[in-house]
Amino acid sequence: MQVKCTILNYKKPSQYDNKNILEIIVSNSDQKKWEYVEKSDQEEQLLKDQKASTPEIDIHFDEEEAQPYLSMDKTSLIKEILTLKKESSEHWDQFVRAKAETNNVMNSAEKEKQNIRNYALKSFVQSLISVIDNFERSVEGMVADPANVVSIKEGIELTHKDFLSTLEKFGVEMLNPTGERFNPEFHEAISMQPSPDNDPNTVIQVLQKGCLLNGRLVRPAMVIVASA
Repeated sequence: MQVKCTILNYKKPSQYDNKNILEIIVSNSDQKKWEYVEKSDQEEQLLKDQKASTPEIDIHFDEEEAQPYLSMDKTSLIKEILTLKKESSEHWDQFVRAKAETNNVMNSAEKEKQNIRNYALKSFVQSLISVIDNFERSVEGMVADPANVVSIKEGIELTHKDFLSTLEKFGVEMLNPTGERFNPEFHEAISMQPSPDNDPNTVIQVLQKGCLLNGRLVRPAMVIVASA
């Protein structure tokens, strides 16, 4: 049987002026039993210090929300408190697990991002290796037979074609706008020249090809434009 003891702070009857009164409430009983015990001054001071050190808690609540609980008996309130405590513990556990999972996802994403940064050029480099191989074979051919111009030309053309093909795989497009209408978004006019055979504002010569990467301008084509 559980017993709750509470010190009563009210004027004691005269016959007990030198005693401390303890109220003993027996669980599941409305009856109150009284016991009168002697307390030393040291114990009295200890009780006063404990009371002084206990912070006052100001609880605010909505009266409408509290109404159902006001009509509950002690047993029902205890059950409600235990139920809420259990739910609170479950919610806290779910929160901790969700937070841990979120941290794991964030760490995994950061690691993946770092891998992308470290190895983004891996495929590009692997493709360029074949271009370098063709270039080196062309150089070896020129050294072995400098007089064979046709073979040297074929080797250079093959290397150039292979290099452009590699660039196209990665979204690189070279701009060669000869004969096209001048477009300031992709072309940079170096000069204008009369050209009877072309309409005004037509690109008649490309001094340096332009370049696009996935449709975005990397370098404009430097051109000469037909004047009016």
